[in-house]
Amino acid sequence: MTINNMRGICVASMMALAITCSAQTKTVEPSTTPDAKSELNADAENQSTVEKVTPPTSTLSKSDREKIQRVITLQLRAFERNDEAIAFSYATADTRKVFGTPRQFMDMVRSGYAPLLKHHSREFLEAATVNALTIQPVKFLTNDGDIVVALYTMERQADNEWRIGGCELAPKRLQAT
Repeated sequence: MTINNMRGICVASMMALAITCSAQTKTVEPSTTPDAKSELNADAENQSTVEKVTPPTSTLSKSDREKIQRVITLQLRAFERNDEAIAFSYATADTRKVFGTPRQFMDMVRSGYAPLLKHHSREFLEAATVNALTIQPVKFLTNDGDIVVALYTMERQADNEWRIGGCELAPKRLQAT
């Protein structure tokens, strides 16, 4: 996965998180102290280095949404059965190339994505396309009672099938800095 893809996933992740958590967000007004004003002015001067983000669009057909959800569901079922080869098969060719083997892929999933492996329930949220990336958020209720949102980056393949290009677990809390 390239740096640009990762940057796009992070941007899309935050956009999708904002969409799914909008009922819980608070608006914080920027400080108007002299230091804050000069920081805002410096940020405005550096605007040319900031990547432009297009608003999320819902250009996915009902059929595509269903196919995407089916691929994710099938991979999650493979995780539940500990079927490494089948779970690995739902990843894109680039992802499979990075991990090399189903075992290495599953080791990564086991070490960093526990909510995908063991959860009480899951709910597909509204998918969106952001900067040409298709993001499918899935809300998991873990066995410990925590809610975790996984942001799947989906990629349409040459055969018109969808595969999973990546997954980010959204932070449990957003914090302004």
